[in-house]
Amino acid sequence: MSVRKLRVIAITERHFRLSLPAAIDLDTQRTIHALDHFLRAQDWPDRIAQWPGYADLVIEVRAGGATDALAERLESGLQHWLDLEAVDALQSSPDTQEIVWIDVDCSPANAVDLAHCAACCGLTEAAYLERFFETTFTVGLIGFQPGFPYLLGLPESLHVPRRESPRARVPAGSVAIAGAQAGIYPERSPGGWNLIGQTNVRLFDPERTPCSLLRPGMQIQFRNITGRKP
Repeated sequence: MSVRKLRVIAITERHFRLSLPAAIDLDTQRTIHALDHFLRAQDWPDRIAQWPGYADLVIEVRAGGATDALAERLESGLQHWLDLEAVDALQSSPDTQEIVWIDVDCSPANAVDLAHCAACCGLTEAAYLERFFETTFTVGLIGFQPGFPYLLGLPESLHVPRRESPRARVPAGSVAIAGAQAGIYPERSPGGWNLIGQTNVRLFDPERTPCSLLRPGMQIQFRNITGRKP
């Protein structure tokens, strides 16, 4: 994993933003996840919460705790830590060691864009799905809807642009492709991604702790159950 230049700034009196050069790729995500795990393990009484994104990490602290001087110290110390230990820290993270399996039904009614995706990539539908199900994905971030995972790791040979015309209704559980990313719609909603299957896994449940089944940094692999009896 290559380590990129880290920048830390105080964006309000209560928030720091740690950022890397913007990129949607696994190296950037792994660095952000390593930072997130490292900081969560530190004794920092003023910290309230932190939220990892694709190329940044926002930390909320008590009012007045986010100062430029502390931002400079954080930037220097964390860059040094990343240079020395980021790879080992990532490899020791529990989220990178366990794969979450998600069953997917790719029957025609659930995979309405599969033929389009396969044609765009010069593949048969069977070949497209075979490569998709061979892939191990990383949860980049959770957003758009509660529990919606943006998944990194889609092979370039399977990249397909978003639909030109979004659908007004995408069924809950739809597994979808957009550009270099895969994702799963937790609930029915509008959406412009290409639908290649559907899962019955409940991604978000407000009665569950934690509410979201998936977290940034988790490893995901899909399992094809098309045609199997319940």
